[in-house]
Amino acid sequence: MLYVVILVIIIAICFAVLLIKKCLVKDTSTDVATVMITAGVGLIVNAFSRSKEVVVAIIASFANIKVSIETEPLAVVAGFLLISSGIIYKRTIKDRTYILNMYGMYSQLDISDIQHVEELNLTDFKVKESIIDIVDIFRHGAMSKEKHEIIRNKISKRCNAFKSRSADFKACFTGMAPIPYTMYAGNCLSAGSIRRFFEYKRAESKYIELEKKSSYYPKLRIKKCEPNNDSEDVLVTISVTAPVLDADVIQFKDYDRMDIKLENPANNIITSISQLNNYVTTIVDEIEKLKADYPKLRTVHIAASIPSCLAEQLGEKFMLNSNRLPKMVAYHYDTKQNPRYQFGVVVSGSESGNLVV
Repeated sequence: MLYVVILVIIIAICFAVLLIKKCLVKDTSTDVATVMITAGVGLIVNAFSRSKEVVVAIIASFANIKVSIETEPLAVVAGFLLISSGIIYKRTIKDRTYILNMYGMYSQLDISDIQHVEELNLTDFKVKESIIDIVDIFRHGAMSKEKHEIIRNKISKRCNAFKSRSADFKACFTGMAPIPYTMYAGNCLSAGSIRRFFEYKRAESKYIELEKKSSYYPKLRIKKCEPNNDSEDVLVTISVTAPVLDADVIQFKDYDRMDIKLENPANNIITSISQLNNYVTTIVDEIEKLKADYPKLRTVHIAASIPSCLAEQLGEKFMLNSNRLPKMVAYHYDTKQNPRYQFGVVVSGSESGNLVV
């Protein structure tokens, strides 16, 4: 009876320690499982006789002398229960879904809202959403160096924290932020673990997840001009969700140009990871090939109409392939301004995140 009381006290102390750690640390899920397993092992070990008694018993057995070794069956059972619970709990938290959501519109909704969680067939308590909200800063007046630095620092800080927290879990991405900043987020997330993507379907006011594979999807088409070998700057337009019109890029009229486009651009046209990967590979490869036509090439200027998943993935690949690519600058489109592209952000190499006006 006395041992039962002691056992209850030990378990109570374990849970008290877990409760204190949960108050002090934001995410202690792994610690909880570890403490449960450790406590279980400790109970099992302590259930048997001390090591000295075990050694004496072994030596005595050679002299045909019997020495009894006491055990506590209740402690062994409790220990195995704690270990089993710890393992089950650890497997459960490993199945968590971490989502990075970049806000770019006032009307944007949290993906962790119960409605969207149910639409995506996610488990509510397993969803951990991190939000990068730049709406108020970005929408307040014209872009300036000061505003840009605030946005840049926020994206960098939140992305690095997200990479650290989601390293051993399912990492996902979504958002409706400006393309240059979404690509810059991709720079910060490069070599990370983003494997799933959610896109917002405005026509139905809901989020959809990209499938793993699709048997058919429209292919990107490439159109190049006759190259000027002395050019140091090239404009690359990317038309996936909407066409980039000639009138939109008139400010780049002195640059040679390459168009990468779908025959019929449309919203939510990317429906699978395989399609996304194909588009990313095609775009990066075509940009890399420009060096053969432009030996003096220094900067590629990007005017793109693309979804967030493609912008983020291009940002990752531009950073990872910086040594093989020229400096990449992505521009923000604003239909109310003339010229349409008022500023850009460097999205590759050591200058990543720098403002271009």
